[in-house]
Amino acid sequence: MIYGIGIDIVGIDRIRRILAKYPERFPKRILHPQEYSDYSVRKDQAAFLARQFAAKEAVSKALASGFSKNLYPSSILIGRDRCGKPYVTLTTQTSQIANRTILVSISDEAEYAVAHAIVVEQACYTGDEQETR
Repeated sequence: MIYGIGIDIVGIDRIRRILAKYPERFPKRILHPQEYSDYSVRKDQAAFLARQFAAKEAVSKALASGFSKNLYPSSILIGRDRCGKPYVTLTTQTSQIANRTILVSISDEAEYAVAHAIVVEQACYTGDEQETR
């Protein structure tokens, strides 16, 4: 069962302007430490940061919480598996995600980065009937 859906779009030039003003502080505020090491070797750091930020915003919207004291951008890890598929790991304890899976899709083209996130409740099967937790 779908718990929540989130979408976000980020202008890459907007991120470029913010990076010009806050080259150290902004990435560290947005990125999880594991993402920061990947960011630091990227040729187009603004596009990378825009994709990651769009994904994190979409996740926060799908969780129906937005960013708060318990959920902030650097507490959301947007990683890639060995095939390049993005995945989400939350590093804070939030009761919202118990028994839920977060799916994310990220794309960018020239001026914009966009991301969609879906939070799905995990199904529990008992015999022939299906229950959700």
